[in-house]
Amino acid sequence: MNMQSAFVAANCIDLLSGNKVDTTTTYTLEFTPTGQHPNGTAVDLDPRNITIHPNYDPTTFANNIAIVQFSNATTDSYKAYIGSEKYTGSTQTFVRRAIDPKTGIWGDPLVYNQISDDSSCVDGSPLYAANIPWFACSDRTISSIEDEQCTMPYGITYTENNTDVIVVSNIFSHSVVYGNSLCGTNRFTTLSYYTGLSYYLGFAYSVLKRPINIYVSDSTETWEDSTISSMSVPKNINVSSTMVVGGDLYEVERNMVDSAHASSSEVESATASSDSSPQSTQATSGSDNGISKGAKIAIGVAVPMGVIIIIIGVVILVHIWKVKRQDKEWDPNAQALNLQEVALEMTVNEPYPVPPPYSRDDATGSSAYQQFKDPAMPRKD
Repeated sequence: MNMQSAFVAANCIDLLSGNKVDTTTTYTLEFTPTGQHPNGTAVDLDPRNITIHPNYDPTTFANNIAIVQFSNATTDSYKAYIGSEKYTGSTQTFVRRAIDPKTGIWGDPLVYNQISDDSSCVDGSPLYAANIPWFACSDRTISSIEDEQCTMPYGITYTENNTDVIVVSNIFSHSVVYGNSLCGTNRFTTLSYYTGLSYYLGFAYSVLKRPINIYVSDSTETWEDSTISSMSVPKNINVSSTMVVGGDLYEVERNMVDSAHASSSEVESATASSDSSPQSTQATSGSDNGISKGAKIAIGVAVPMGVIIIIIGVVILVHIWKVKRQDKEWDPNAQALNLQEVALEMTVNEPYPVPPPYSRDDATGSSAYQQFKDPAMPRKD
C-alpha cells in the first residue's frame, strides 16, 4: 500500500492457535524504490505489527489476508493504488519477479495475460466456486527458480481496463494440484488462486485507521470505510485426488524433492488445523506428519513501479531466524548487500508505467512489449 503498511497472505505468517501471530519468528522486509532513492539504497522495513483477518480459515485458506505495519515506517511518498470493486478490467495480468537465490540477481519479470478465469477453476475449489468474484484463478504456472523440475504460481495479479490503466488487484493465496507433486516429470495440473484485495479494503482501514489509495473506474480516490467483509466457507471443501498448497511453496517444493529422492512413495502432505501453525499443504487423503516450515520464507510480491520514475520494488518477506529451526544457512547481511547492488545496477531515468516494460507471454506464445499507465501519472507515448 505504501511505505508504512502492506497486504500479505496470512498463510505466509507463522501462527499459533486461534490465529495468533507467533512472535518468536522475526521477519525482515527489504524494499528498494530506486525512484525515491537515487543511490539505490535498500530500505530496511521492520514488520513487527501483523494483523490477521479475523475470519481467516487456515484449513480452507478463506480470507487469506493480513496487514503488515512497519515499526520503522518512513515518510516516503511512495503509494500503490488498489483496484476497487467498481474498477472493472478486461485483462488479468499475472506477474512474478524473483531473485535467483544463488546469484542474488533479479530475473526478468514473468508475465501472463488472460481475459477470464479458466472454467476448471470451479471444479478444483469449492471455496472459489462459492466466492468467484473474490478470486482470480489461472492454470498457468512457471518454473521454480530453485528447481526447474518444479512449478510455481505467479505472485501478483494486475487488472487492466480498456484505457490501458493497470492497477494491483490480487495476491497469491494457494494452489490446487491434481495429484501429489509440484515437481518431477509427472507433474500434474495445477490451479492457482489469487485473493482479491478490493474486498479487504474495509479490513485494512479498520486496522490502519487511515485512508487507503484506490483506483475506481477512471480516477484515484481514497477508501475510508471500516466494514470488514468475509468470504463464504462451504461445508464440503474436499476435491478428490487433489492437494492444496500455500504459504512458502519453496519449502513445500524442497520437501517434495527430498521425498522423491528418499522414496518412490507419495510425498508427505499435511492438513492445517486450528490448534497449530497453518501448514503449507493440505490433502484430501494424507498423513498427519506435516511439512516442516522452513527457516526462510522468500516471497516476491510485485508492487506498482511507477510514481515519478520507475520503482524497482519487490517485497521480500524473509525468515532470518526461527527458534524451532536453525539448521538452514542464510546470511541476511549478504542478502541486503545483493539487493543494494542490484538496485544500483537497475537505476533508470524514464517514467515507465506500472509494471515496467516486459515480455508478454500470451496464450498464443507470442511476445511483445506493452506499456501501461500509472493511475497517478499521464501516459507518456
